Amino acid sequence: MVSLKYVQANDSIIVMRIIDSPFNQGNVVCIELEDGLAFVDASLKAVYTSKFRSEMEERFGKKASMLFLTHTHRDHYFGIDAFSDLPIIVSQVGLESLAKSLEEELSEEGRVRYVEAMNEQLAELGALPEGWERWEEDWVPNYLNAKLSRPTMGVKDEMIVGSEKRSIQFRVVGGHTDCSAYLYVEPDRVLLSGDNLVAEHAKNSTCMLALLKPSCMELLKLFEDIGPSKIIPGHGPIVETDYVRTSREWFSEMFAKLRSMKDAGVTLENAVKDARLQEFFEPEKHTQWDRILSEWYQVA
Repeated sequence: MVSLKYVQANDSIIVMRIIDSPFNQGNVVCIELEDGLAFVDASLKAVYTSKFRSEMEERFGKKASMLFLTHTHRDHYFGIDAFSDLPIIVSQVGLESLAKSLEEELSEEGRVRYVEAMNEQLAELGALPEGWERWEEDWVPNYLNAKLSRPTMGVKDEMIVGSEKRSIQFRVVGGHTDCSAYLYVEPDRVLLSGDNLVAEHAKNSTCMLALLKPSCMELLKLFEDIGPSKIIPGHGPIVETDYVRTSREWFSEMFAKLRSMKDAGVTLENAVKDARLQEFFEPEKHTQWDRILSEWYQVA
């Protein structure tokens, strides 16, 4: 049963986490500014983000004033109808790629074609994969019927909004996707990483891990060096800088080992089963772990 969990980073920053969802859904964040509320990401379903927006406006006694997108993956974008009346800010790369996608694969016809193609693949499998139990009754209707708004502003490198009392830095850095950005809130020292950092990986889509590249370690080091008091990841609970350091050190070591095996001519099949690879740093690892290791081996 899906439930919404509101978590306070502090008195002015609230995170909506969508718990026990059969489909991957990113965190949505509300940040109180002096003259309104800034929201970050829209998750997968407008029914949840609309509820969150309404409750935050009532809680703070202020109106929503803008929405930032850390990147344009569906689990951060498809709930955007809840914010369609606001300025919607994304990286310039994201603005351009979405404009193209909305004419092609994310058009009404494109979404129908996607669902038909997926249904054919699922029929060939003969059984739904783990986590796809509500594909037909839940995911498909939302995917086909979601009202998708175009962002209104593209940021090439960086922008800052707010006032001396509280400001938000939006900085485009790439990494997880070419259009990925992070946000940093002052004076709270709260960093919103988007999917360049995720916690509780086992409960999330493989894409956060499978898209990881050695170059992403530089971003994790950047997050460490910023020295935030708290970090709100794209998925999972609020974490502290120690979690970023642990992640960076573990991923760096894993890529180094895979690169060493690759240089030595170890086959992909043998590499992902090699006993020299360390255990995952979180208590649970994703059920598609071999697939994730295979993706890393390709880019190590």
